[in-house]
Amino acid sequence: MARNNTNRSRRSDTSRDRNRTQKTSSNRYNRFDDEEYDNYYDDYEYEPSRKRSTTTATRSARLKKKKKKKALWVTAVTAVIVIALIAGCLTGAYLWFDHTIGLSNFQANFGGGGQGMPNEELTNLPDSSQEEIDAANDELEVSKDGLKEIRDTSDVINILLIGTDTRDGSLDTSDLDQNKVMRSDSMMLVSLNSKTKKIVMCSLLRDLYVKIPGHGNDKLNASFFYGGTDLLKQTLKENLYIDVHYFMAVDFFSFIDIVDTIGGIDMKLTKDEIRVMNDSYLIELNKINNVPYGTDYIDYSMAGQVVHLNGKQALAYSRNRYSYNYNDGTAYDFGRTSRQRAVLNAILEKVKTKSILELSALFSKIMPYVTTNMPEDTLKDLIISNILNISQFELVQTALPQEGTYKDLKINGAAVLSADLKKNNNYLSDLIYE
Repeated sequence: MARNNTNRSRRSDTSRDRNRTQKTSSNRYNRFDDEEYDNYYDDYEYEPSRKRSTTTATRSARLKKKKKKKALWVTAVTAVIVIALIAGCLTGAYLWFDHTIGLSNFQANFGGGGQGMPNEELTNLPDSSQEEIDAANDELEVSKDGLKEIRDTSDVINILLIGTDTRDGSLDTSDLDQNKVMRSDSMMLVSLNSKTKKIVMCSLLRDLYVKIPGHGNDKLNASFFYGGTDLLKQTLKENLYIDVHYFMAVDFFSFIDIVDTIGGIDMKLTKDEIRVMNDSYLIELNKINNVPYGTDYIDYSMAGQVVHLNGKQALAYSRNRYSYNYNDGTAYDFGRTSRQRAVLNAILEKVKTKSILELSALFSKIMPYVTTNMPEDTLKDLIISNILNISQFELVQTALPQEGTYKDLKINGAAVLSADLKKNNNYLSDLIYE
């Protein structure tokens, strides 16, 4: 009995120990689960994840670095290609431009060879009084005191534009009689001042009475008729102290082609201007070109409106000296020269809108119509330095002789303008150089 109790007691103790052990184990498990579970998995579960993240980030950085290097390489190659293309285009444009300048007709002296006064220049009106004629001649003999000296400066270039009257379309004067030798139908001095950024367009009226070296006193355009551009330049120098550096000349038909090449010009016309253009000039040009009567005539309904003129119509407009100018009301030769400046200004306005490539193409078509004594290198510098930047220049238009400085006379059957040369010299000198 006692043994049984003892055994029961031992079993009871053993059971208690077992339960205590189980409870302890259970508590340990619970503590691990509650307190150490996170640490455990941080150490053995999350650690590989962080290592993978680090590896991925490193790989990503390497890829980005490689891509960056590749992008830089592609950019560098692209830049080289673009530079090469630009250089090629510029070289091509320069060669084309260089070729274009060489298309002009170079002549040291142009025109001349005439003898006597062309019949068209004579009138049936009686001469002015001998007293008036003597006073006009005396004006050309007076001292040059008071005339502003020619200024020698690299800032200004004076170019004489000459529109020649060769109605058969030929520049060859060898087989022409005195009435068909080229006459300077229009003369315009264009002065470019690179310092003041000013362009002066000054029409020189052909009836201006001047002293022509070796030919006595006569109209200004007679100097071109007798001795060409050389004598015309010398005449301007001795009478007005104007130093002409170069000339550019075009004839009637070249002018027509130039205006057509730029696509025509726009002008506002009066009814009387339309009448004179149609009945006096277009009819003549149609006969010369052997085209039907009425070709290119302008309808009278266009009076007072802006009319788009082709080359032939623009020439008829430029030559008109029989009607009042719509723009400024001037008439006769003053009206005609005003129209000529308006046409040149319209051409320049079109040039301003052209790109370099368009200008190159334009010059390649225009230059063959131009006769000049300007060397190719000078012409290239002029175009690159000034013409391509023409929008930066102020444009001033004028004419000589100035209003109030001359008298209308008839001398030897010709209508002339006897002018105060000192006043006109002073006016033009200040305008060009100051």
